[in-house]
Amino acid sequence: MEESVDKKWYDKTWLVILLCFVFFPVGIYGIWKSQYRSSDWKIILTVLAGLWLFFSVNKKYFTTNNNVQVNALATDEKNVNISNDVSNKNGDQDRLKKLVNDSLKNAINQKKVDSLEKERKKTEKKINQKRQVLNCLIGASFKSFGTYTFYSNGTFSYEQPNPYPGYWKGTWEYIGGNKVRIKKTWIGKTSIITVSSYCEVFDLI
Repeated sequence: MEESVDKKWYDKTWLVILLCFVFFPVGIYGIWKSQYRSSDWKIILTVLAGLWLFFSVNKKYFTTNNNVQVNALATDEKNVNISNDVSNKNGDQDRLKKLVNDSLKNAINQKKVDSLEKERKKTEKKINQKRQVLNCLIGASFKSFGTYTFYSNGTFSYEQPNPYPGYWKGTWEYIGGNKVRIKKTWIGKTSIITVSSYCEVFDLI
């Protein structure tokens, strides 16, 4: 279609289209005012102009909505990463706590074992020492002014030679270590004697 100079402004297609973009109501008015355009063309141009106006007006909405969705996805991903970090951190802390607890349990158990072993050795030493003292005393005789003879029933005899002969009995008991308490019942005197590992008896008077 040729456009002559004497045409009205709304008959100029290029101007009407431009007005649809610049000032929509005037552009629409120009589309429908013109006598040179068919109804089909008027509908098509109106629809296109309306779509352009719709997307122009809602451009900010779509952009904001997309940004919100992107930000939401980023936030979700960040939250997932944080959750994973927290889970990993909690898992590391749990493993560390378990390791510390196991180490403490092992240390405590080892300490108990060491304590029991020490106590066992101590008890064994006492038993051996008592056995050694009893083996030295029972059935043996020791001379000190007179002769002392010790018996397994916890008694001992003392025999004194001339010029003041005599025969007396007393009691004895093991009191720990290499010590033995003897009681001279005939004079009511108690004393402590020491028995060496070589079965030597000291302080027997």
